[in-house]
Amino acid sequence: MTSAEHLSITKTSTTVSLGLRLLCFLGLLLSAVALYEHVIYSRGLATGPSFCNISSRINCEAVNASAWSVFFGRPIASYGLFFYTSLLGLLTLARKREDSAAVAASSVAFLASFIASVVSLVLFAISHFIIGALCLICIGLYAVNFLMLGTLWAGNFRGRALLGLMTGAQAIRSFVRAAFSPNGGSARKGLFAVALVGLASALAPELVYSVASRTRPVSTGQPIQDAVNRWKEQRVVSIQSDLSGGAFSDYSIGPADAPIQIVEFADFECPGCRVLYARMHEILKKYEGKYRFVFRNFPLDQECNPSIRQEFHRYACLAASFTRCAGEQGKFWQALDFVFTDPVMTDERTTFDVRGFLTEQASQTLGLDREAMDECMKSRRYYQKLQRDIEEGTRVGLQSTPSVWINGKLVERPTTETLEGVFEEILRKR
Repeated sequence: MTSAEHLSITKTSTTVSLGLRLLCFLGLLLSAVALYEHVIYSRGLATGPSFCNISSRINCEAVNASAWSVFFGRPIASYGLFFYTSLLGLLTLARKREDSAAVAASSVAFLASFIASVVSLVLFAISHFIIGALCLICIGLYAVNFLMLGTLWAGNFRGRALLGLMTGAQAIRSFVRAAFSPNGGSARKGLFAVALVGLASALAPELVYSVASRTRPVSTGQPIQDAVNRWKEQRVVSIQSDLSGGAFSDYSIGPADAPIQIVEFADFECPGCRVLYARMHEILKKYEGKYRFVFRNFPLDQECNPSIRQEFHRYACLAASFTRCAGEQGKFWQALDFVFTDPVMTDERTTFDVRGFLTEQASQTLGLDREAMDECMKSRRYYQKLQRDIEEGTRVGLQSTPSVWINGKLVERPTTETLEGVFEEILRKR
């Protein structure tokens, strides 16, 4: 006789069982959405902000761009698919089993939801304190885990939670032993089913990528035209840029009288900014001589941005200062390209010496005078310029990074397709 049969833990009620299965199904849906978002943004199938990019604080892209979104080479969402599918299958099968099997399944579910809740707390702490951004989908999954734990505790394990956890662990151990015993045919089938779910969950990112890369529309004509129409309806603002060419002026590329006048405000650690940089500068090659591009800084870093009240992008001000200092040696645009594309400027690091990296390795790579760069960055002489950029961005209504104005009009949710549509509209009218 097993411990599950000895313990006075009641069988999960029909109402509680239904509630748990609904929560598992909700968790499965949220995990699928999270996996889809991770794949399309991490593998370059989408540009511009996602629906979960609400602010610098609530930003799924920032979470997906961090090293913490992957565990043993698989997105965290893949583990969610495995967890909720396995638990849903267990609870569904347990409805028709005898009392002892149902009690064991209830205990396993209690143990699993307890572990999931602890993991949720750890992941929330990582997002809040290390990444500096929260993912709404992830928060939804955390809520599902805590609701499952609370439902099981209230329905079966009130006052005997430790006993339930121990029973769950023993039930899992008994199941594994039975699967490898000579007469454990049913258990082996169950273990095989779990293994299949695990394999499918591990391969899910590749499946999502394969399907999304074939079916996800790059953009249809109407959405592009709608975006262009929204740009046309924007009010024209006058962005004050200093293009005199001095050390504290704004850097620009292209003729002053070009028909397409672009001003971008960006942050070097912003995932959306990094994606847009790579894509936009590819399409700009098609419009050589027809645009002037002005780059402005808007670092989301409390070191030089007074509107940021807590630690967020810890090295954004430092990186912006690095590019300005490189500009003293005539290599602003090379430095800009370096910090926008080198992985050191993602949110993956914790105690990495970014200042030392930029001063030494980056300076050496770009052929910069290291001592001059070290002196310039320590002097912080460009911080006032960065603050003027921040003030100007705030004045013209900047709400998020990246923000792009073309001919004085804001481009909402800038993507390469939208930008190219606006470019063509301007040139067509000429």
